[in-house]
Amino acid sequence: MAFRRFFLAGGLFCLAGLLLLIISFFGLSNSKYISLDGVIYRVSLADTPQTRELGLMFQSSMPRSQGMFFVFDREDFHVFWMKNTYIPLDMLWIDSHFKVVDFYRNAKPSSELLIVPTCPSLYVLELNAGEISAHNFRPGMTVKVNAPLLSVYYFFQEGLNWFRRFY
Repeated sequence: MAFRRFFLAGGLFCLAGLLLLIISFFGLSNSKYISLDGVIYRVSLADTPQTRELGLMFQSSMPRSQGMFFVFDREDFHVFWMKNTYIPLDMLWIDSHFKVVDFYRNAKPSSELLIVPTCPSLYVLELNAGEISAHNFRPGMTVKVNAPLLSVYYFFQEGLNWFRRFY
């Protein structure tokens, strides 16, 4: 009986993964996925002046496997602060070639200290504080963005975590 449930659950995950792959491939999903050194994050996009200005302000929490990906119109020294941001964050500045060029660890909630990168960037990735240290992220690493297989992998990882809790 347990084998039958396991087989049924596996089939459902495969079917859902295929559907997710199709949706991701055709760009129908609002979720984007970022991979750094094999660690995958589901990110929200901040790609307009309004979403970039709001960022993660007023959020009281964020799951460990999620983040926010800021997309700017041009490479520049994009300065951040933590005003009205209630969760501590790590930040990674990424250039137009998707290489990490700078990072900042453990930005303090609600701080108005300006966080200034040392290199120009086109993108900034905000993650929960501690992610940079936990995974040894560093300048020079390549970031992979929204490859369809990343979304399927993320889905299966989350599904396996759920499955392990119940079996």
